[in-house]
Amino acid sequence: MKRTSILIILGLTMGSLLSCSGGSKETKAEDSEPSIIDKVSETAGVKNLSSLEDKVKDMEKVIEELKSQTPVSNEVLKAVLPESLGGLKRKEFAVGDASVLNIKSAKAKYEDVDERKKLKLEILDGAGETASAMFSMVFMALKMDREKETDTGFEKVVDFKDGRAVIKQKKDDNNVESEIEWLFKDRFIIKLEGDGFTYEELMGIANNLNLSNLGNN
Repeated sequence: MKRTSILIILGLTMGSLLSCSGGSKETKAEDSEPSIIDKVSETAGVKNLSSLEDKVKDMEKVIEELKSQTPVSNEVLKAVLPESLGGLKRKEFAVGDASVLNIKSAKAKYEDVDERKKLKLEILDGAGETASAMFSMVFMALKMDREKETDTGFEKVVDFKDGRAVIKQKKDDNNVESEIEWLFKDRFIIKLEGDGFTYEELMGIANNLNLSNLGNN
């Protein structure tokens, strides 16, 4: 991938991370503005530019491979969506091109009989020109050490299986919502959302999800 494209993707990823970290405090006119690299280093936990460069190089290798790969078939995606998940039955699913940009994806929704608990599973294949760019943003986000907490929930990057995952949870007096997003085989973006599930419960469900058929056309 061209260096310019990598920098654009990196900039978008960093911009998203910076926005998640909250607004910056006002400074006096005579104070010097921190550079973009300073902001990136502070927000993403990058100790030096060499470390950041290594992460970009890792991403370049993965993206170049993804660009040349063929997306999986609808049948493969459909076979990965279980009929039940977390004790809930599947209510609907959809597979195929997510848009006119030829991005292959799958989505399934699960509910209990009273609709008090719900799950939504989404899978996006990073193969191809456009999908690989989307994959790269998640790839870089998972390379960063970051954490955000509010009165009602939190968001942070944690170790998960053989890689990393972003977990989120929002809780009030009546309900809890959680989400986990991770990468599989350095190719697929997997997201699982739960309504009525804590993040610990959701991580358990995600950990037992059988994705072994992904990557087989």
